[in-house]
Amino acid sequence: MRNDKERRAFVEDNLNWTVVGEYFGHHPGGVRISVLEYGGESWYKVELMRETTIYDHKKGRIENVRGWHGYHIYEPTADGEVFGEAVSITQIVGVIKEIDMGRR
Repeated sequence: MRNDKERRAFVEDNLNWTVVGEYFGHHPGGVRISVLEYGGESWYKVELMRETTIYDHKKGRIENVRGWHGYHIYEPTADGEVFGEAVSITQIVGVIKEIDMGRR
């Protein structure tokens, strides 16, 4: 990618994340885990099925909306067995930049 704007757009685009697991049990909501892979690196996004309240300007009223809401993004540990540190989109963009420049 040519610049950080393109890199950020890549990370923020849900089409670039692959769902690797979803769990719905006998409780409210659900949990979904997705992976973003680039240049041999991986990041995992944990999302919760939630209901939130928004103001619908077209309808002129408050409405409840259900959907997946991001919780955190994690990098895997060195052995790849568990989630490691939580990372930000800015940190992911930095790693992708290093990959693009051949430093990783």
